Amino acid sequence: MALAFIQLKRAVRLCLSMALNLPALALAQTTTPTLPALGLNPKAVSVSGLSSGGYMAAQFEVAYSRTVMGAGIVAAGPYGCSMGSVTTAALTCSCPYDISDNSGPAGIMTAVSRLSCVHLPEKILSERATSAIAGNKGHVDGISNLRKHRVWLYWGEDDPVVDPSIVKGLARFYADARVPAVQTVSGPHAGHGMPIAADGQCQVTRSPYINGCKIDGAGKLLSWIYKLPPSTQPTADATTGSLQPFDQTPYRQKDVFDSLDKTGWLYVPKACEQKDARCKLHVAFHGCEQGQNFVMSNGQPYGTIFVEQAGYNRWAESAGIVVLYPQVVPSSQINPGSAFGFNPKGCWDFWGYTTPPSDKWEFGSGLPFNRREAPQMRAVKNMIDALVAAPKP
Repeated sequence: MALAFIQLKRAVRLCLSMALNLPALALAQTTTPTLPALGLNPKAVSVSGLSSGGYMAAQFEVAYSRTVMGAGIVAAGPYGCSMGSVTTAALTCSCPYDISDNSGPAGIMTAVSRLSCVHLPEKILSERATSAIAGNKGHVDGISNLRKHRVWLYWGEDDPVVDPSIVKGLARFYADARVPAVQTVSGPHAGHGMPIAADGQCQVTRSPYINGCKIDGAGKLLSWIYKLPPSTQPTADATTGSLQPFDQTPYRQKDVFDSLDKTGWLYVPKACEQKDARCKLHVAFHGCEQGQNFVMSNGQPYGTIFVEQAGYNRWAESAGIVVLYPQVVPSSQINPGSAFGFNPKGCWDFWGYTTPPSDKWEFGSGLPFNRREAPQMRAVKNMIDALVAAPKP
């Protein structure tokens, strides 16, 4: 059934492409099947992400530590870093950086804001995560589950957005939680972005935030998490037909704001289409300004740049890993005195923009956005469950 479903999707997409000559992003809006039940290995589910996606990966790993077996976190910090404050998220867990016009008002405001940034000691960041987890007791899985996980961490040494000390604070959290299998990698002179194997401008911090650092980030994190044998190498090129859009709507909570896009993307290697393949599943969270419908400074949508160029698919094809790319869409709702609904850069929620203003909480404790039942968290878990489910006979 799953194989027939995938073949049907490909046939529909091919026909639409031939008839209408539409780009992939346009097809994502017209061809939106739900996720197929592939019978994936439930004990081989992992997550990763860049920047806000990295925070989401770390957050999801903690909340669903019994479901996840590993995480790859690029340029992001620990669970609970923001303490539910957009100001803390912007000035402690990251730092504003805008190169669009450093000589104009935007550049001046960025420079002033950067003067307010605070770099907390690693110990404080670790303790903040532990406190947030304790505040969410009963709403997240037990922290002891993390000791079985395999974790890969990366920071750029010249990252102006997420200072290396923040990622090191995350490493300290794993050490304090007694997680033995943690590997850290730093990018010399690297800016803020997903490192890829290509030789390019590694030091830049600008869209599309995919930097040629001669460091295959996706390959290294997948190899570490899944303990891939050295003989495993990426394919020369990922099969474009294996990348398919899917409808995210069935996995979301009805009438609940979550800033999720209507569609996401799924990469299914050819080997994983076979019956009883029991492939692995990896969830890759994009960063801010990397969602398919984020409008870049040139007026064009970001599209599938992260989905196709971050480096996951070539490894997925050779290692039997299905890759799920959930998508966030920007939102600019204004609620005085609250961050609710305000997500203009299409980031994943690690500070509380999906938390309605009426929710009661104590400063320093966890918030609904980083609990299992949170809108984005629950939606992604529903997607995982759908893919892991056994195909119908």
